[in-house]
Amino acid sequence: MIQTEYNKTIVVWTDSKQDQKTLSKIIRGLRFYPVVVETDKVRDVLKIHCFLIFAKGGLVQSDFFDTRRTALKSGELTIVFIDDSRPFPNVSPKNIIQLDIKKSIDVKSLIKKQSLEIGRFNKRREAMKKKLSRLFYIYTLLKETGSVSMEDVLFRTKIKKRTYYRDIETIKEICVDMKIESTGIAGNYWTVG
Repeated sequence: MIQTEYNKTIVVWTDSKQDQKTLSKIIRGLRFYPVVVETDKVRDVLKIHCFLIFAKGGLVQSDFFDTRRTALKSGELTIVFIDDSRPFPNVSPKNIIQLDIKKSIDVKSLIKKQSLEIGRFNKRREAMKKKLSRLFYIYTLLKETGSVSMEDVLFRTKIKKRTYYRDIETIKEICVDMKIESTGIAGNYWTVG
């Protein structure tokens, strides 16, 4: 199965064929990817990496909120109830919305707004992937060869010297069992002692 991008994926969680059709058409029209889930099985929805869920209240069970509490609280995920039943009112309402999907302009507006909001999370994720990849590369060099040179890391990762020094400091803080020392001029070369 091909996985779509988190910031382009919207779940349509309803057993109503008409609601599925209406929402899917709007979502595709805005160049997002609708993923339809018709069951009340929370795990089917949890498998889908998305930023927005349009849901029929009767299908949503309390364990969904327990599992996605952090994402809902931070704004990384928003759930929109498309019917009058809004279960579990004790959950923080910050990113839980009720919306009449018959008003397509409201649906489009919400999708666009949430898409812009989610852009900052996506940028953070991409930056974290790059940083983790870099840190793992430096750590692997130190672990396998016992040393790392600034020139090699700068060449391979296309980072600045300042970022290199921050990465070395991060590794030194995390890998307390490794004694990492500078053996070159001005920290150009690091070894495991």
